[in-house]
Amino acid sequence: MQPIETERLVIRTLGLDDWPEVFAYAADPEVMKFIPEKPYTPEATMAFAADNPVVDGLPSKFAVTLKPDGRLIGTLTLHLINSRFRCREIGWVFHPAYHGQGYAGEAALALLRHAFAEGNIRRVVATCDPRNTASWRIMEGLGFRREGHFLRDVRLADGGWHDEYFYAILDEEWAARVGGGK
Repeated sequence: MQPIETERLVIRTLGLDDWPEVFAYAADPEVMKFIPEKPYTPEATMAFAADNPVVDGLPSKFAVTLKPDGRLIGTLTLHLINSRFRCREIGWVFHPAYHGQGYAGEAALALLRHAFAEGNIRRVVATCDPRNTASWRIMEGLGFRREGHFLRDVRLADGGWHDEYFYAILDEEWAARVGGGK
């Protein structure tokens, strides 16, 4: 897949060579506190970066880099959930030095535009811990609707059961919102 460019970012396929930059933030317990996986070890980060299946021309994992210098500042995922119903799940994790600057929303918007236009997608879902206000605000800002609040259905690295918000957007909703897609 060709890289996707925004005003400030380049979104490209994540590869094994990216693992050290991903590890720089994915090993941080504070960054991973709302993610079901524990903070990554070097081996887990390598496995994450190496496993990137392509379905319908779309990889599952993307590196988000800054335009001026190519520095990797975060990752996006767009996992296939159900091929029959053309459903994917989007997610993001960013280095804390780049939180609060609009990068996650900018990157997710660009990836969704591309995915709905090119990826034979009917529905995209996203989930987060309700305490992760920044994440669900991004989802709502992108036009996703909250479809559910599941009680204690996700076990996080702290060992406890936590709630989860479930969001989704359909291709026709996306097209009406941004004037693109199918």
